[in-house]
Amino acid sequence: MSYKILIVDDNQNQLKASELLLRARGFSVDTARTGDEAVKKIKENPWRFGLVVLDYHLKDTEGTAVAKKILSTTKNLYILMHSADETQAAAIDSIEAGAVGFIPKAVKGEVFVEKIRAWCKKYEETFFPLCPAQDFSSNESLIREIGLVGASAALANVAKLVKKYGPFNKTVLITGETGTGKERIARALHHGPAHMFFPVNCASYSGSSDLMENELFGRKKDAYTGANTPSEGVFRQAAGGTVLLDEIYTLSVRAQYKLLRALREWTVRPVGGTTEHPINCRIIVTAKPDIEELAKTDKFVPDLLERINVLRIHIPPLRDRADDIEPLVVYFCEKYAKENQVQKRFLKSTVQYLKKFPWPRNVAQLENLVTRLCARVDGDTIMPQHLDPEFFEERNTGPLANRIELMARQEIIDAINQASSRREASRLLGIPEPTLRRKLKEYGIPDRFTAHRSEVEAKEIAGA
Repeated sequence: MSYKILIVDDNQNQLKASELLLRARGFSVDTARTGDEAVKKIKENPWRFGLVVLDYHLKDTEGTAVAKKILSTTKNLYILMHSADETQAAAIDSIEAGAVGFIPKAVKGEVFVEKIRAWCKKYEETFFPLCPAQDFSSNESLIREIGLVGASAALANVAKLVKKYGPFNKTVLITGETGTGKERIARALHHGPAHMFFPVNCASYSGSSDLMENELFGRKKDAYTGANTPSEGVFRQAAGGTVLLDEIYTLSVRAQYKLLRALREWTVRPVGGTTEHPINCRIIVTAKPDIEELAKTDKFVPDLLERINVLRIHIPPLRDRADDIEPLVVYFCEKYAKENQVQKRFLKSTVQYLKKFPWPRNVAQLENLVTRLCARVDGDTIMPQHLDPEFFEERNTGPLANRIELMARQEIIDAINQASSRREASRLLGIPEPTLRRKLKEYGIPDRFTAHRSEVEAKEIAGA
């Protein structure tokens, strides 16, 4: 841990107990017995501390006054008010003074440690910049093996298919929304020298099947006015290599039928020619996810879909791969640094907003955003306030008491999601189990443990 936790308490026994407990769990801890001592230590080195666990009632002054003095020195830390006074008025006073959380002194032992650990995680997400990972997860390693960047299970599954299908000289259909990286996957599938990979933009032929024939099948000399030289065409040039038919659905229906014949017979007839020439290349095709729906209309030839849909890889959209956003941001920052000799970093809190964004144009849109922010922001750190308004969810603007209630509700949800039983959740929260049940009902939070028990009972009855 690169930062310390400062515990401020005028009760020597309480101070020592908290210090020893946190030190024994691996936290770096400093202590202060007065508000003035705490403020002095923070002024000496504002970046030394990450969390301040501050007694609500100090003998020399109120904790709220100390919190205001600390935050006038630096706002790069979190203040957690620690108090035996568990009234709502005390919680509201603490939040108004700038505290981010309120921990009752009745919470002790491992429950206290878990609360501190949770706040440390939130602090790191808010104030720590993203850095290149030193150790990769199994998903990241698998994804990097095929030359991509990410950490999600969804992209790791794509990587597994790439490794499985890569050696086979069979046609692969890659589906995905615009900007998901279909061409990158196609290049990862290609086995052989880079110059033997021939990407073809089918959209450039959308208005002319003749142009498609000319480019893909080749032409005889003098096949038409201006055809002064013969051409083999991409399919014959790519012998032993790979042809990527990018966004195949943009071809006209007439062009689709001509392509279907070539893929069915594995021969091409150059424009103006009479001889069929065999082709020996691998075909990779990209399309939108709704290619099957298009084939049910008159916009895509069903037989052509059957011909290209031999092996299939679907790339999920970025909104369904939130775990890929952090490594992608790091990668794009490094790319920007190499191209411009300027190092920029994103705070983890900034990336949290990016993870909630729907990314309609996927990875391409994320790269553009990172590049734009790296160029636009003057400092070396990209903070949440640098993001455009569209990245922020609607904020609660109600009374402070409502915000306190929302914080309590979120803390209960976090405990419920983390625990394996209601008893464990109540232990993490430091409240009796009956109180937890009452709070779940009061806040309208589903009790998943009751649902789980019902499922178990149903299975037992069915088994009987």
